[in-house]
Amino acid sequence: MGQWPEEIRYIMFIDESGHPSLKAVRRAIQSNKSVDIGEKCLVVTGMVLERPDYPKIRSDVLTIKNNFWPPEGMYFYEKQGENRRVCFHSEDIRKQHGPFKFGTTTAQRTDFLNQISQLMENSQYKVLAAGIDKEKHVKKYKEPTHPYNLCMTFILERFCLYFLYRRRANGIIILESRGKTEDKQVLKHLVTLINSGTNYTKSYVFQRIQGIYFNPKWCFESNCTRSYLGNELADLIAYPIHKYIRDNIKDPAFNIIEKKLDCYPQYLGKGLKIFP
Repeated sequence: MGQWPEEIRYIMFIDESGHPSLKAVRRAIQSNKSVDIGEKCLVVTGMVLERPDYPKIRSDVLTIKNNFWPPEGMYFYEKQGENRRVCFHSEDIRKQHGPFKFGTTTAQRTDFLNQISQLMENSQYKVLAAGIDKEKHVKKYKEPTHPYNLCMTFILERFCLYFLYRRRANGIIILESRGKTEDKQVLKHLVTLINSGTNYTKSYVFQRIQGIYFNPKWCFESNCTRSYLGNELADLIAYPIHKYIRDNIKDPAFNIIEKKLDCYPQYLGKGLKIFP
């Protein structure tokens, strides 16, 4: 998607943290072994932006990029062999890969992390998230629903009912592309929701969604001089929530995101759904 359509009030940018597959969990349970911590849970997160708030957050993101990678927020990505717009990616930031190495300049990295924290704290947006404890899911259900589809259902029910239908608004959802096969599977699930609804939410509520888009990390039509900031920020949100559900610890990053969860402070079951 290029420009924000005038008739669209809300966009929800979606990303995930964790592995959606249940294979490793099933193997561990069948072998009477502990489930690897990296396989324990999946979180799907939606960052909900309202149209009037988008220009400010876009400007703030570009300012950070231009300040740390002057003059235009570009960086030479060795793997791709070319200059590209810096793309905020949680794992790269945590592991100090690519543009986030900052060399031996600890002060610069600290300044960058502080500015990202301020961005996430001061920007206007809401968060809808769903987390699946995959071990409990497999043990509880004979034929457990695919975790990614289940998470998507939870957050779309809430997005469509509370942000779109009750406010008589239209919205679109934008996901990061994970590959043609994966995108087709997700699209099939989303189209089914829109056409048929769920046991809890009627189809006409889901039909407030006016479009579904899958974006790569960079816009190739611009020769990668643009990235998709909504999906970048959704990625930054997903990991702290994943870590909280997995470890039951509220770290500084989660403390910032927590206040953005819809219905904060009474967000459990609403802005944050943990299942089962």
